[in-house]
Amino acid sequence: SVPAQPRRSAAVSSSTDSAGAYSLSGFGAGSYTVTPSKTKQLCATSNNGILANDASLISRHVVNLITLTANQQLAAKVSGPLTPTLSSFDASLIAQKVVGICSGINQAGQWKFTPASVDHASGVTMNFTENYSAYMLGDVNDDWNPAGPLRPMQLDIPTKDAVVASIPAVTANAGSEVTVPFRIDNLSGKPVDAYQFDLSYDPSVVMPAEVAVTITGTRSEGLSVVSNSPEPGLLKVAVYGALPVSGDGVHAELRFKAIGLAGAITPLNISGFVLNDNTAEVTIADGSVTVVDASGSTWITGRLFTPTGEIVPAGTVTLFDSAGRNLSAAVGADGGFSFGDLVLGQTYTLTVDSWLYKFSPITVNALTRTTSVDIIAEP
Repeated sequence: SVPAQPRRSAAVSSSTDSAGAYSLSGFGAGSYTVTPSKTKQLCATSNNGILANDASLISRHVVNLITLTANQQLAAKVSGPLTPTLSSFDASLIAQKVVGICSGINQAGQWKFTPASVDHASGVTMNFTENYSAYMLGDVNDDWNPAGPLRPMQLDIPTKDAVVASIPAVTANAGSEVTVPFRIDNLSGKPVDAYQFDLSYDPSVVMPAEVAVTITGTRSEGLSVVSNSPEPGLLKVAVYGALPVSGDGVHAELRFKAIGLAGAITPLNISGFVLNDNTAEVTIADGSVTVVDASGSTWITGRLFTPTGEIVPAGTVTLFDSAGRNLSAAVGADGGFSFGDLVLGQTYTLTVDSWLYKFSPITVNALTRTTSVDIIAEP
């Protein structure tokens, strides 16, 4: 909207059209000050133009990896007069806006205009053309879209080049904390300096842990992470940094507490996954958490056999869980092995190392307290 505030006459105002044009008329006698304005993007709304990548751009500018233009620096300064110069604090405030954390000092989402206003001290007695340049604080790379937020490059039928964001199906003991790996794969050498996503879940089955997201020990270690659960059943995550990371694999670990009863299942649905500047095609694979009974111990036992049914009396069996953790057990003289203290309902992968025979990996679902399996060597 563009109001003209008089000193002694009636106010005049107008709204811009889809092309940004406006027209003011009906001026009375006296002086006028014309001041453009636009409603602030609310914290709870989707972040049109404000992404984790904007925080990354500021981080890179602060350490002199890039130099933002004068206009970009104006848009990046979301801390207002609180800090004298653009800093990593501004980057953190933008990341907080992405996940729905908006304190009073955070100006991300506010619109500024150049010039801020124009005085007509002698009155308005003829036609004037006055243009104003607008920018939104927090939108460093100027990708705000008047038609609404730009959707992530996510196709219904992804191509072979699509970057994959995924979460596995895991189990959790009732009342315990469970770690869920968030993977990014098929990067094909693409650097990762920023990404964000929302995760929806059933709040009657799981709830975020006190530290809901960590990137320590993951591919994204060295970046910064901000997370927030603005409402039950929703976790918002933003990751950014100055120095990009690389490589397929686990990029974050999500932590939940299983509060549902044994047998309860919740989907873990990823949405709004944006990588870097939102130009890469992406696809997602959702996961789930199944709550199981924590009482008692769960075992997987088995024996190794040759293709003709003879015992294989030597070797090592390694068990992998869905998070990639592993345990190893030596094979006895009777070809037997065992693993205890496992999670009921969890899916495990078993591999065999034997100098006598070659074995293919097998998958075992620990659906009972003791699951027995025979592993047969390849012919």
